[in-house]
Amino acid sequence: MRHSTPLQTAPVGHSIGVAQQWLLAFMLLALPNITFWWTAHYFGYQRPWFNIDYGLAYVLWLLGWRWLGFFAALLALAIDVLAGASQVYLLFDPGQLVQLLAFARQARPGFVVFFVALLLLNGCFYGVVAFFLARRKVTAKVLLSALAPLVLANIGPMLAELEYQQANLQLDRRTVILGSQIDYLHRMFFRSDIGHHLAELSNDETSFSPWTDQTAVENGWGKSDTMPRHLLLVVVESWGVPRNTDELEKQLLTLARPDAIELVSSGAVPFSGGTVAGELRELCKITSSKIYFKSNHAGELNCWPRRLKEMGYATTAFHAASGAMYQRNEWYAAIGFDRTYFMENYPRDAGRCYSFPGLCDTDMAPFIVETLAASKKSFVYWMTLNSHLPYDAKDLRDGPSADCAAFGMPADSPRCAHYSLISQTFSRLIDALLKSGLHDTEIVLVGDHQPPFMQEGDRAAFVEHVVPFAHIRLKDAIVSRFLHTVPSTK
Repeated sequence: MRHSTPLQTAPVGHSIGVAQQWLLAFMLLALPNITFWWTAHYFGYQRPWFNIDYGLAYVLWLLGWRWLGFFAALLALAIDVLAGASQVYLLFDPGQLVQLLAFARQARPGFVVFFVALLLLNGCFYGVVAFFLARRKVTAKVLLSALAPLVLANIGPMLAELEYQQANLQLDRRTVILGSQIDYLHRMFFRSDIGHHLAELSNDETSFSPWTDQTAVENGWGKSDTMPRHLLLVVVESWGVPRNTDELEKQLLTLARPDAIELVSSGAVPFSGGTVAGELRELCKITSSKIYFKSNHAGELNCWPRRLKEMGYATTAFHAASGAMYQRNEWYAAIGFDRTYFMENYPRDAGRCYSFPGLCDTDMAPFIVETLAASKKSFVYWMTLNSHLPYDAKDLRDGPSADCAAFGMPADSPRCAHYSLISQTFSRLIDALLKSGLHDTEIVLVGDHQPPFMQEGDRAAFVEHVVPFAHIRLKDAIVSRFLHTVPSTK
């Protein structure tokens, strides 16, 4: 009688050689990071070479809890994406991430396609990882051993990171071999230069502090004994101070016309934070602990719109994006603007532009000047939009500026598009002013923050911590001569 012998199975983890297991383990550690390696390189932001946030998913897969493992992996993916977005778009507050998600349906189609493709590709990578881990092709011991050289290689960068816990992490490009994007977001929002200050404040109250440096408005008309009848303040999205001084000089020449518009002064002022911080700096000479704040808090501020309104000025604000963005539809009115115009209530025809969901600045310029001229005394504020990242050439009406070649910028480069977008907005504004018949009119233009280019080389082309400003004045006796000589820009 033949006796059957039990089926012999290879011990778990030994169906392949140890060296092959180690290589396979290293591949599994690398897979979820592959798409982010390319993304971080393309957009120029810091990301660990290996993100350990996916480790929980690996543990769950090894234990056989596959659906929980996929959920943990997708959560780690979402945090990876948010950490990258916080650097590309300079987000300083967790509320900004919520706001960004709320406007996702208005995002560029190309960004949506890219994001969906990223999810699908990473989903495939997770499937490969789950297949090998669920079938014990790699043991937990071997997986941990594959981490050992990464941990050793990360000691130097980790020590350097500890020395700069309060640094501005969004501008930090040091190498991190092994790290956590969860930890990055926590440090960004609660332990960085800006986040550390925010974390010490109440979650329910907004704190306002004086801006201690000079502002562009103060450099313009802030110290005048007599105020002009018409005042226009333009905060220009992403207008920075180029290291090549010829670039800025050329843009300033766009604003000045020898016989009609005088360039009274120009220079640079310090900045801190993002767009809303730039607005509050110039409108109210304050800094805010929060980007989102209730209108009743803003109503307590002694801002320029309120002060000028008390002096008899009609006050109006313009912005081409949605008024719900950063709740501008609330706090603009609270700080003293009689009327506010946004994408949803703009009363004239204007094209929709591509770089950021909103109207085209060049289409809005004529109506902004009309509003300035409609009252005996007026203060108009304009927060521009189209020079917002990613500086897309699709928003250029007449193609790239001819100046780009002179400054060594390829016509199809983001640097050329950024320069051209700002220059065309300046030109359209000046054309509208020359045709308006306005007199006793002064304009201050100032950047909100340094342009956050995706490529580090492009960011390095701008001086850090300062933005340019220009104070121009219409020459009363000359403007009328231009009403019949300036060609139409329609």
